[in-house]
Amino acid sequence: MTGFVLDVSVALAWCFHDEATPAHSAEFIAMVETLSIEIDQETPYRAFGEILALARGQGLTAYDAAYLELAMRSGVPLAAKDLALAAGARSLGVEVIGA
Repeated sequence: MTGFVLDVSVALAWCFHDEATPAHSAEFIAMVETLSIEIDQETPYRAFGEILALARGQGLTAYDAAYLELAMRSGVPLAAKDLALAAGARSLGVEVIGA
């Protein structure tokens, strides 16, 4: 896998950075649809194992831990705005983009 793991908070910030209008939202959605986005099929199977342990160990929500686990497993940076997620990622040696 190449690229990065995208925390939804980053994607939402791209769309709603200055209280975007519904027209801006439509433009954002159209742009996102052109991206080469891969959906990880393994994450659900790791939810009660690695992800839950990572969440507890780093003091993260389960969904933030899922982003972090995917970045770690894939060896790619994590794009995140959440400060706790970014701190947890950095403490485990994961490159963080955006926070």
